[in-house]
Amino acid sequence: MQIIDGKQVAADIRNELKERIALLKKNHNVVPGLVTVLVGDNPASKVYINMKSKACNEIGMLSKVELMSGSTTEDELLAVV
Repeated sequence: MQIIDGKQVAADIRNELKERIALLKKNHNVVPGLVTVLVGDNPASKVYINMKSKACNEIGMLSKVELMSGSTTEDELLAVV
């Protein structure tokens, strides 16, 4: 049986992504990004989105958060997506 260190695997993946993103920027002037859309005011979702934004910034990705009210209609949401 082999025990896998999940934290180390995640760190290795983040390091590899950071290097690949730096190469994309250097060679092609391209920076990948993540846009998250939060509809409503769920505190747990805000924490999750903040963690994802921080992770993106740490590896050199762009991160944008679109906040929409809980009364957002499906059509309004689809227009943003």
